[in-house]
Amino acid sequence: MGTIRGRVARARVPAGGLVAIAVILFAHPTRLSVLSGIAVTLAGEAVRIWASGYIRKNTRLAMDGPYAHTRNPLYLGNLLIGLGVVIAAGNAWMAAVFALYYALCYGATIRCESEVLARLFGDEFERYRAEVPAFFPRLWATRGGGDRFDRRLIWRNREYRAIAAVVIVYCLLALRSLLRWP
Repeated sequence: MGTIRGRVARARVPAGGLVAIAVILFAHPTRLSVLSGIAVTLAGEAVRIWASGYIRKNTRLAMDGPYAHTRNPLYLGNLLIGLGVVIAAGNAWMAAVFALYYALCYGATIRCESEVLARLFGDEFERYRAEVPAFFPRLWATRGGGDRFDRRLIWRNREYRAIAAVVIVYCLLALRSLLRWP
C-alpha cells in the first residue's frame, strides 16, 4: 500500500478523528437532532457488531451474515455512524466535510482491501466479488461459507474501540449542547 491510494486508506482513522473534532467544534445540536442522530448511529453500530461477529481478518474470507449482503458491512456501519453524528451535530457544512472524507478515505480503503483479499483468497474472492456488491447491500443473501455468528469475535476484533469512540463523541456533543460555546 505504498501508493497514494494506500496512504489515503491508512490515513482514514486519524483523518476521521480530525473530522469528528471539527463536527463537534462546529456543532449546533438540538434535542431533535441528537435523538435522530443517535437512532442512525445505533443502526450503524448494530451493523458493525453483526459484521464483527463474522470476520476473521486475513485468515478466512467472511461471506456469511452481513457479508452475504455486502462485501464491506463494517464500512457501511461506519457510514451510518458518521451520518448519525453529523445529523446530531446539526450542521450541514459538516455533513459535506464528512461526505468528502468518507468518499476519499473509504473509497481508497475498499479498493486496497479488495486487492489484498484477491491476493490472499484468489478464486474464492473473485467468485465472492462477482456475487456480492462492494458497498450498498442487496436485500437477498448470497450463500456463504457456512460460518455462524461468534460473539467472541466482537471482542477479538476490538469492536469496543468503535463503541467507545461513539460514546465519547456523543458525550462531547451533549457537553457542546449544554455549554453552548461558539
